[in-house]
Amino acid sequence: MMLFQRDGYDGTPVTRIADEAGMTPGNLYWYFPSKKDLLASALEEIYRTSYERLAAADASGKTGVQRLKAFVRTFVSSQVEESEEQINFGYMSLQNSLGPDALTAVSKWQQLHRSLLKEILQQGTDEGSFVMSNSSVVASIILTSIEYVVLWYKPEGQLDPTELAELFVESTLRLVGAAEAHSTLPGSTEMPSAPGRP
Repeated sequence: MMLFQRDGYDGTPVTRIADEAGMTPGNLYWYFPSKKDLLASALEEIYRTSYERLAAADASGKTGVQRLKAFVRTFVSSQVEESEEQINFGYMSLQNSLGPDALTAVSKWQQLHRSLLKEILQQGTDEGSFVMSNSSVVASIILTSIEYVVLWYKPEGQLDPTELAELFVESTLRLVGAAEAHSTLPGSTEMPSAPGRP
C-alpha cells in the first residue's frame, strides 16, 4: 500500500509491487487478477482494520464527548503510525482508480466509519454537549481532515503522534461547539491547515 501512497496508482507498476513482496508478477496475479484488484484489497483491509480499532475504542456508557475524543485519537493514530515514508496520495484519491464493484466494497467500510461518528455526534447533541447545525457536514469535515493528515504530517516535525492526536481532539471539540474545548498543547490554538511540517 505504501507504494501506491507514495507514487500513485499509475506510477506503481505491478513489477515493483511484486519485487517489494518478494514474488514474481505471475505469482502476484495468481492472487490478484489485476492491479485494481490489488489496490481494492489493500484499501478494504485498511478501512476494515481502522473501523475495528474505532469500534474497539468505543465504549457504551460513555458520554458523547468521551466517545468523540476516543474516536479522534484512534483514527489519527491509525493514519500516522506507519507514515515514515513520503506520502503523496491519500486513500480517497486512490479510490478514484477503482471500478464500481471494488469501490462499493471499500465504501461499505467508509460508511461504517461515518455511521459510528454520526451516532457519537448525535449523542453529544442530545446530551447538550455539542452544538452544530448539520452533523453530516461536520462528520465529513472530521473524517476528511484526519484521512488527509498523512499528506502533510512528518514524524520528525514539531509534534509527535500523541501530540498531533490531542491537537485534533482540541480542534474537533471546537468544531462541534463542545463547552469543554480547550488547548491541550501549550501555545496551540488551531490545527495546521496547510501542507508542510507541523
